[in-house]
Amino acid sequence: MGTPLQHVRATCRPGDGLTVALAGLTAFGAVATLALTGDLDPSLTFMLMLVTRGLLFGAGLAAVPVAALAIVVAGSTAQERTGAVGKLGAAQGLAIVLGPAIGAVVAFAGLLGPVWAAPAAVLTALLLMFVLVPPSVTTGPPPASGPARPGPAAAMGPTDTLGTARRVPALDPLVDTIRPQS
Repeated sequence: MGTPLQHVRATCRPGDGLTVALAGLTAFGAVATLALTGDLDPSLTFMLMLVTRGLLFGAGLAAVPVAALAIVVAGSTAQERTGAVGKLGAAQGLAIVLGPAIGAVVAFAGLLGPVWAAPAAVLTALLLMFVLVPPSVTTGPPPASGPARPGPAAAMGPTDTLGTARRVPALDPLVDTIRPQS
Protein backbone atom coordinates (compact mmCIF):
# COMPACT_ATOMS: atom_id res chain seq x y z
CA MET A 1 0.00 0.00 0.00
CA GLY A 2 2.89 2.37 0.67
CA THR A 3 4.50 1.95 -2.75
CA PRO A 4 2.88 5.05 -4.29
CA LEU A 5 4.19 7.09 -1.34
CA GLN A 6 7.83 6.07 -1.78
CA HIS A 7 8.62 9.11 -3.93
CA VAL A 8 6.95 11.44 -1.43
CA ARG A 9 8.87 9.92 1.49
CA ALA A 10 12.16 10.00 -0.42
CA THR A 11 11.83 13.73 -1.10
CA CYS A 12 10.75 14.81 2.41
CA ARG A 13 13.19 16.55 4.72
CA PRO A 14 13.34 15.61 8.42
CA GLY A 15 11.80 18.92 9.56
CA ASP A 16 8.74 18.48 7.34
CA GLY A 17 6.92 16.29 9.88
CA LEU A 18 7.43 18.82 12.65
CA THR A 19 6.31 21.63 10.34
CA VAL A 20 3.05 19.83 9.48
CA ALA A 21 2.54 18.97 13.17
CA LEU A 22 3.12 22.62 14.10
CA ALA A 23 0.58 23.78 11.51
CA GLY A 24 -1.96 21.24 12.77
CA LEU A 25 -1.52 22.18 16.44
CA THR A 26 -1.61 25.91 15.73
CA ALA A 27 -4.80 25.55 13.69
CA PHE A 28 -6.24 23.34 16.45
CA GLY A 29 -5.45 26.05 19.01
CA ALA A 30 -7.24 28.63 16.89
CA VAL A 31 -10.27 26.35 16.50
CA ALA A 32 -10.35 25.61 20.26
CA THR A 33 -10.09 29.32 21.09
CA LEU A 34 -12.89 30.22 18.69
CA ALA A 35 -15.03 27.37 19.99
CA LEU A 36 -14.62 28.43 23.62
CA THR A 37 -15.61 32.00 22.79
CA GLY A 38 -18.74 30.70 21.05
CA ASP A 39 -17.74 31.92 17.60
CA LEU A 40 -18.03 28.48 15.98
CA ASP A 41 -20.97 26.15 15.57
CA PRO A 42 -20.43 22.88 17.54
CA SER A 43 -20.65 20.65 14.47
CA LEU A 44 -18.18 22.85 12.55
CA THR A 45 -15.92 22.87 15.60
CA PHE A 46 -15.94 19.07 15.72
CA MET A 47 -15.14 18.79 12.01
CA LEU A 48 -12.33 21.35 12.21
CA MET A 49 -10.87 19.62 15.27
CA LEU A 50 -10.82 16.32 13.40
CA VAL A 51 -9.02 17.92 10.47
CA THR A 52 -6.52 20.02 12.44
CA ARG A 53 -5.70 17.73 15.36
CA GLY A 54 -6.47 14.39 13.76
CA LEU A 55 -5.29 14.69 10.19
CA LEU A 56 -2.72 17.50 10.08
CA PHE A 57 -1.11 16.94 13.46
CA GLY A 58 -1.38 13.16 13.15
CA ALA A 59 0.21 13.09 9.71
CA GLY A 60 3.04 15.34 10.81
CA LEU A 61 3.71 13.57 14.08
CA ALA A 62 3.79 10.16 12.39
CA ALA A 63 6.91 11.24 10.49
CA VAL A 64 8.81 12.45 13.56
CA PRO A 65 10.08 9.13 15.06
CA VAL A 66 11.18 7.88 11.64
CA ALA A 67 12.97 11.15 10.85
CA ALA A 68 14.59 11.19 14.30
CA LEU A 69 15.92 7.68 13.80
CA ALA A 70 17.19 8.59 10.32
CA ILE A 71 19.02 11.62 11.72
CA VAL A 72 20.57 9.57 14.52
CA VAL A 73 21.70 6.84 12.13
CA ALA A 74 23.04 9.31 9.55
CA GLY A 75 24.87 11.33 12.17
CA SER A 76 26.66 8.45 13.87
CA THR A 77 29.42 6.06 12.91
CA ALA A 78 28.91 2.31 12.94
CA GLN A 79 30.61 2.11 16.34
CA GLU A 80 28.41 4.85 17.83
CA ARG A 81 25.14 3.73 16.26
CA THR A 82 23.90 1.30 18.92
CA GLY A 83 24.46 3.81 21.71
CA ALA A 84 22.94 6.64 19.69
CA VAL A 85 19.78 4.66 18.91
CA GLY A 86 19.58 3.64 22.58
CA LYS A 87 19.80 7.29 23.65
CA LEU A 88 17.02 8.14 21.19
CA GLY A 89 14.85 5.44 22.75
CA ALA A 90 15.65 6.76 26.23
CA ALA A 91 14.71 10.29 25.15
CA GLN A 92 11.39 9.02 23.76
CA GLY A 93 10.69 7.16 27.01
CA LEU A 94 11.54 10.26 29.04
CA ALA A 95 9.14 12.30 26.88
CA ILE A 96 6.36 9.77 27.52
CA VAL A 97 6.88 10.18 31.28
CA LEU A 98 7.46 13.95 31.42
CA GLY A 99 4.89 15.04 28.82
CA PRO A 100 1.78 14.44 30.95
CA ALA A 101 3.46 15.97 34.01
CA ILE A 102 4.37 19.11 32.07
CA GLY A 103 0.83 19.22 30.65
CA ALA A 104 -0.62 19.11 34.15
CA VAL A 105 1.56 22.04 35.24
CA VAL A 106 0.66 24.05 32.13
CA ALA A 107 -3.04 23.37 32.79
CA PHE A 108 -2.82 25.81 35.71
CA ALA A 109 -2.62 28.54 33.04
CA GLY A 110 -6.20 27.76 32.11
CA LEU A 111 -8.07 25.49 29.76
CA LEU A 112 -6.20 26.75 26.70
CA GLY A 113 -2.77 26.63 28.38
CA PRO A 114 -1.87 23.11 27.17
CA VAL A 115 -3.51 23.78 23.79
CA TRP A 116 -1.11 26.67 23.11
CA ALA A 117 1.87 25.14 24.93
CA ALA A 118 1.88 22.17 22.53
CA PRO A 119 2.63 24.21 19.37
CA ALA A 120 5.22 26.17 21.34
CA ALA A 121 6.94 22.89 22.27
CA VAL A 122 6.86 21.69 18.65
CA LEU A 123 8.24 25.04 17.44
CA THR A 124 11.04 24.76 20.02
CA ALA A 125 11.88 21.23 18.81
CA LEU A 126 11.87 22.40 15.19
CA LEU A 127 14.19 25.31 15.94
CA LEU A 128 16.51 23.08 18.00
CA MET A 129 16.68 20.61 15.12
CA PHE A 130 17.73 23.33 12.68
CA VAL A 131 20.30 24.76 15.12
CA LEU A 132 21.81 21.55 16.53
CA VAL A 133 21.64 19.08 13.64
CA PRO A 134 24.23 19.70 10.91
CA PRO A 135 22.73 20.28 7.44
CA SER A 136 24.75 17.40 6.01
CA VAL A 137 22.85 15.00 8.29
CA THR A 138 19.39 16.28 7.37
CA THR A 139 19.94 16.58 3.63
CA GLY A 140 22.03 13.44 3.10
CA PRO A 141 24.06 12.68 0.01
CA PRO A 142 22.83 13.94 -3.35
CA PRO A 143 20.65 11.46 -5.22
CA ALA A 144 22.41 9.18 -7.67
CA SER A 145 21.96 10.13 -11.29
CA GLY A 146 21.56 7.81 -14.20
CA PRO A 147 19.30 4.86 -14.83
CA ALA A 148 18.08 2.78 -11.92
CA ARG A 149 19.87 -0.48 -11.28
CA PRO A 150 17.92 -3.53 -12.37
CA GLY A 151 16.74 -5.66 -9.49
CA PRO A 152 14.85 -8.94 -9.21
CA ALA A 153 11.50 -7.20 -9.58
CA ALA A 154 12.63 -5.34 -12.72
CA ALA A 155 12.27 -8.55 -14.72
CA MET A 156 8.59 -8.64 -13.76
CA GLY A 157 7.82 -5.20 -15.12
CA PRO A 158 5.91 -2.70 -13.04
CA THR A 159 3.75 -5.37 -11.38
CA ASP A 160 3.68 -9.10 -11.00
CA THR A 161 0.75 -11.27 -12.09
CA LEU A 162 -1.26 -10.16 -9.05
CA GLY A 163 -0.41 -6.51 -9.60
CA THR A 164 1.17 -6.13 -6.17
CA ALA A 165 4.97 -6.33 -6.43
CA ARG A 166 6.82 -3.24 -7.55
CA ARG A 167 10.49 -2.42 -7.56
CA VAL A 168 11.12 0.66 -5.45
CA PRO A 169 14.47 2.29 -6.35
CA ALA A 170 14.57 4.14 -3.03
CA LEU A 171 14.83 0.79 -1.25
CA ASP A 172 17.75 -0.53 -3.36
CA PRO A 173 20.38 0.30 -0.71
CA LEU A 174 18.41 -1.67 1.87
CA VAL A 175 17.93 -4.58 -0.52
CA ASP A 176 21.65 -4.55 -1.30
CA THR A 177 22.48 -5.01 2.39
CA ILE A 178 20.12 -7.97 2.67
CA ARG A 179 20.82 -9.64 -0.69
CA PRO A 180 23.71 -12.16 -0.57
CA GLN A 181 26.70 -10.96 -2.55
CA SER A 182 27.82 -13.29 -5.36
